[in-house]
Amino acid sequence: MAGQKYIVVRAEPDFVAGMKGSGGIFCVRTNLAIIVGTYNEQFIPGQTQNALNKMADYLRGCGY
Repeated sequence: MAGQKYIVVRAEPDFVAGMKGSGGIFCVRTNLAIIVGTYNEQFIPGQTQNALNKMADYLRGCGY
């Protein structure tokens, strides 16, 4: 992503999680979009994942 390489630590049909050092990336797929969120050592990974999942649920509810 953006020239950065991440190690995939979890992959599901609608979700991918990757890590690089103390940071990482989450990708969530909806019907028409892929939402990408990154975090670094200043953020808690679970909060980033929860925020992306809520956004994905909202978009799915709107038909995206």
